[in-house]
Amino acid sequence: MTPIASSRETKQTAFFASFDYDIIPKKLTATVGTRHFRFSNKFVGSVGGSFGCYEQGAQPGGCPNYPTYAYSLDEQNLVDTESGWKSRANLTWHVTTDAMVYYTWSQGFRPGGFNQNGLSAHATGPDGLPQYLIPRAYSSDKLTNNELGWKTTFWNHHLQWNGAVYREDWNDVQIAFFNPGLVGNLFYNTNGQNFVVKGVETSIILQPFAGLVLQAAGSWNQSRQTNSPALVNNNPASANYGQPITQLCNTDPCTPVDNPFGPVGAPSANSPPMQMSFRARYDWGFGDSYTAYVQFGAHHQGHSYTQAGANPNYAIGGAISSSRGRFENPAYTTMEASIGVAKDNWTVTLNAENLANSTKSTFISTGQFIVAQTPLRPRVIGVSVGYTF
Repeated sequence: MTPIASSRETKQTAFFASFDYDIIPKKLTATVGTRHFRFSNKFVGSVGGSFGCYEQGAQPGGCPNYPTYAYSLDEQNLVDTESGWKSRANLTWHVTTDAMVYYTWSQGFRPGGFNQNGLSAHATGPDGLPQYLIPRAYSSDKLTNNELGWKTTFWNHHLQWNGAVYREDWNDVQIAFFNPGLVGNLFYNTNGQNFVVKGVETSIILQPFAGLVLQAAGSWNQSRQTNSPALVNNNPASANYGQPITQLCNTDPCTPVDNPFGPVGAPSANSPPMQMSFRARYDWGFGDSYTAYVQFGAHHQGHSYTQAGANPNYAIGGAISSSRGRFENPAYTTMEASIGVAKDNWTVTLNAENLANSTKSTFISTGQFIVAQTPLRPRVIGVSVGYTF
């Protein structure tokens, strides 16, 4: 168990400005904007724990095989300030009254923070000394986006086609580690890899005739790790200070340590390369005052990984030593349909979700040190009756 008596305090001061200028009136418009921010972070209190004991009291003979943990956050003086500018620029061209293209460059970031177990020592090296001190803090990660897009309508507004092509550079990504055998029995955050994300997305809405609407959308993304950071020995007293940690010597003989940040080319977490959806709906009327509709839809999502390359793949049948194992979420397709009738204030609807009753997992984890899967919701068929007044 790990009691925590601490508090975080974050204050932000910011101001922003944005300006539009018509280079060609009603045709070509330039937009520029910027935002200045200042974050003040503070983390105070303490963290304590005694793993292996129980609420009913200590086991007979105490808990000799389990270390106790206590971290005074106040003594670490966890106070930090970060400030800077984030900006954007946009160029919009109205080619015709029914077609517009644009280019956008923009920046973003996610604020950093502190670790509750900062400076605790782990990962014993060949010289018997710890090789790794948990970082006291982690900094913001940063995103730069370049996007070229279009918004168009055709066929007297019966057809709409929108889309965008983009590239995102995501640097100093914040990543959470939890590996008791290597870096201790508490989560901590640090800055890790850089990623490049390239993609295209598009959507189409078509109304070929009154009552029928067809919708389709899709996206393709490629995320790729572009650098190869390593877990570096940051204990000045250790023999291989400043070098990547390649072995763990808590036991004899030493065991090898794979680079937890993963290789160049690894994809980012929860990033399926392909997603698609389709929907068709037809509305009509009959009799004196009846209206009805029928609708069908389908969604496909490609495979993805629960963690970035920063964590090892889980070996089926192997021991679970970390709650941050890396799994592959399978690709899946779901379908749904519904039909409804309305008259005056009454409506009756029959709907069905997950028609094929797919049982694919949407997320897999070892958060409780067992392999747990979150499956798709099973096939659901329902009837609803409504009355408005």
